[in-house]
Amino acid sequence: ALECTVATAVDGICGTYHHTALYDLLGLAVLFGVLWWLYRNWRYHYGQLFAVFVAWYGFQRFLVDFGRLEAAKDGTVADSVMGPFTGSQWGALGAGLLGVALFLWYRRRSSMVPPPEEPLVGAPPPPAADEPNGAEEAAPAETPGDVPTA
Repeated sequence: ALECTVATAVDGICGTYHHTALYDLLGLAVLFGVLWWLYRNWRYHYGQLFAVFVAWYGFQRFLVDFGRLEAAKDGTVADSVMGPFTGSQWGALGAGLLGVALFLWYRRRSSMVPPPEEPLVGAPPPPAADEPNGAEEAAPAETPGDVPTA
């Protein structure tokens, strides 16, 4: 959070300022790591990683917007206060709950994602001794009924 002084205030508005976009960025960086770990190490159903993203981001945004709640009550930001929360918090809470519901729904309704295959790293292994390699391809075997071409 940043503080401003009356001398640096814009239009007479001064007080504690929270960088909600920065908090979102940091939270999403952590979420990326979590999703990557889940992708590589967890058996999940189709759609569940998306549901984890929706739930995480919704609840994250709900918490981050507490930094704007006092400013919304004072009227220094454009977000309106509806009951105990801002409009953004109500929307984020709904998104978080929707993500949880999607996660449970996908668990029951969709199939499991097969584990990812390990990517080939580096050059492919050399062909075995009994396998033909690129320059010395084996001639295809003739089958009965093949007409030789001249």
